[in-house]
Order: sequence, then C-alpha cells, then structure tokens
Amino acid sequence: MWRIWKSRNDFLFQKVNRRPESTAQKGIHDVNDWIAATQEQEEETRTLSTSTDPPPRRRNRDGQDCRGQVILSGCARLQSSTSALQAEALGFLHVLQVA
Repeated sequence: MWRIWKSRNDFLFQKVNRRPESTAQKGIHDVNDWIAATQEQEEETRTLSTSTDPPPRRRNRDGQDCRGQVILSGCARLQSSTSALQAEALGFLHVLQVA
C-alpha cells in the first residue's frame, strides 16, 4: 500500500508517471524485506527476552500504544501546499504548535 501511495504522490507532486508493474514489483520487494527483517528481529527477541512482563507502553507514529489503543488523534485544516515536502513541513509545524 505504501508503494501505491508513494507513486500517487510522485505523480501528483513531482509529475512522475510510474508503470503499475514497476510499483507492484517494488511493493513485493518491500514486503519481502519487511518479512526478512521481522523474522530476524523475532529471533533476536526470543534469544534475548527472559522477562514475562508486557512491553512498556509507547506512542507509535500513528498515535496508538503497543496494545493498539488510540492515545492521540486529531485533524486540522492547513494551508494549501505546492509540493509533498511543503505539505509534510506544514503538518510537522502544526504538530509542534499544538504540542
């Protein structure tokens, strides 16, 4: 899904038109990389973990804690932007102002 979103943004903001086959292949490659990295991390966790305590609650980027419960959410109307970078910067600036 991320590759499709990235291709969409590249098309809208950078005027780059990617072939769907290329996007799909990159997405498959990303999934395979993620699976390999996750398996390696699970193996390391199994060998290093001796505690039966649950992991500490942390806030993820999506506003959920480690149990999947929403701890932060919101929306805002921001000024229009002319590029993806500018949109990200405006969103980040808004978060800093609200926090």
